[in-house]
Amino acid sequence: PFPDVLEGRSRACYACRVVGPLQFLQAHPPFSLLGADALARIGEALDVVFQPKDARVLTRGGPANEHLFVIRKGTVRLERDGELLRVLEEGECFGFPSLIGRTSPHVDVLAAEDTLLYLIPRDVFD
Repeated sequence: PFPDVLEGRSRACYACRVVGPLQFLQAHPPFSLLGADALARIGEALDVVFQPKDARVLTRGGPANEHLFVIRKGTVRLERDGELLRVLEEGECFGFPSLIGRTSPHVDVLAAEDTLLYLIPRDVFD
C-alpha cells in the first residue's frame, strides 16, 4: 500500500502526508462526532505548528489559552511544579480548560519529543 519510493522510510511519515488535517480529526473524538459544517469551519481556521523537544507550549499561570491543541504527531507532557502528571499522545487534545474558562492554564505543557500540533482558535467555538 506504500509507494516504492518510501522503501526503507517510516510508514508513519507517509501517513502524515496522505491523511489531511480534517480526515485526521474525524478519526478522533470529539471531532468524530461533528458534522460537515463544523468540520469545514475548523478546516478554514486550523493552523499547524511544530514544537521541538522540550519546548514549552503552555505555561501554568500564563495568559489564557486562545487555542485548542490537537497532537498530530509526537507527545506532550503535562506538568505541575516539575512533576509529571500525564503524557498525551497523537490524537489527544489539550488546552481546553483554559480555553473554555478563559483562565490561565493550570499546568505546564511541554513537548516530550519533536511534536506537530493542530491549533484551532477560540472563535471557531464561539
